[in-house]
Amino acid sequence: MLGTNDCKTVFGASADVIGKGITRLLDQIQEYAPKAKVLLMSPIYLGEKVWQEGYDQEFSRESVTVSRNLQSVYEKIAAARHISFLPAASYVHCCDADQEHLDAAGHKQFAEAVYRNLLPLL
Repeated sequence: MLGTNDCKTVFGASADVIGKGITRLLDQIQEYAPKAKVLLMSPIYLGEKVWQEGYDQEFSRESVTVSRNLQSVYEKIAAARHISFLPAASYVHCCDADQEHLDAAGHKQFAEAVYRNLLPLL
């Protein structure tokens, strides 16, 4: 689920720029492991308060928007490449404690979703 950290103001990347990075990674996979089966996962959405005091101020208000735009960008990439796609935000949400990570229950729930989506690829 690469991409969420790229939303930080330190990097300031848009969803489209992050998508270009994902495309480059997929190109490398295709070049070096052409028979590999890929499950592309978009990251969870950042919480609305992630950039505020008491949370992770390396993020900005715009980071929240970028995190929400990644799903559609990744989905288009997966469709164009005919690879499997899993939108994490459709299954789990960030915890209230830090507005950016999963809690233990979220990790368990997401692991189950990943497992179900990987089975057809095995």
